[in-house]
Amino acid sequence: FLMLFSVRNNMFDTKVRRGYSYLTSGFRPNCYAFEILFMIRKAMFILVLAFPSVSLRMLFMSGLGVAFLYIHLAVIPFNTQNQNVLNQLETISICTVVCPCLAYIFLFTDDYVTRHARGFLIIAQTLVAVSIHCAFIGLLAWNAFQDYCLEYLVFLSECFP
Repeated sequence: FLMLFSVRNNMFDTKVRRGYSYLTSGFRPNCYAFEILFMIRKAMFILVLAFPSVSLRMLFMSGLGVAFLYIHLAVIPFNTQNQNVLNQLETISICTVVCPCLAYIFLFTDDYVTRHARGFLIIAQTLVAVSIHCAFIGLLAWNAFQDYCLEYLVFLSECFP
């Protein structure tokens, strides 16, 4: 972080870009240190996994996830090129961690939930997690094949007026 901070005013210099582009590419110029923040987030999630209680783990992971989601949505650190896809992917990625943790906290810490309701809630939680992952994969696929699909649609509209 200190090395990036020391060259923050020369981020567009060729020598600096060659040396630090692996940390700063894709980010807006004033958000050069977000890769370090992402590394800190991952390290914090790994530390939280060492907590002995599952409920405590879920509580801290959801709290960290909500905090980092708020930071991400407040700053929007990535470039907004390509329909803002990097920011959307990061938002969905954080939500894939936060939603199951929050679901666990709200659904399974209550002693009043019966066994039949728990089975239903487990299925509902699984469906939510799978749908979030599908949205993530769909956004990745659309970004990868977007130009090809649009060119094909233009071709079809020209062939069949």
